[in-house]
Amino acid sequence: HALLHHRDRLAEDHAHARHLAEGIADLPGVTVDPNRVETNMVYFGVAAGSAPAAVGQLEAHGVRVLAESPNTIRAVTNLSVDSDGMDRAVAAIRAVLGQRE
Repeated sequence: HALLHHRDRLAEDHAHARHLAEGIADLPGVTVDPNRVETNMVYFGVAAGSAPAAVGQLEAHGVRVLAESPNTIRAVTNLSVDSDGMDRAVAAIRAVLGQRE
C-alpha cells in the first residue's frame, strides 16, 4: 500500500524506524543493530520467552508491536505515527523493557 500510495513518505518511515532502533539499542537485554535497519521494520530481541508479555505491556502504553517469536518483537513504522509518536514509542519501550534489567 505504501509503495503505491505513500511513496514520498517512506523515507520518513525509514528514519523513524532507525530512530526507534537507536533509542532502544542500549537497553540491557535488548538486541538490535540500528545500522541494519533499512526499512520501516525493526526486529529486536528480548530475553527468552518475554516477548509476548512485553507486547501486552506495550499495548497498555498505546504501542502496538508484534511478538514474532518468544524472544523477538517486530515494530513497524507507518504514516499514522509522527515524530512525537515515535518519541513516545521509544519512551514506552524503554520503560517496559527497562523494568526487566
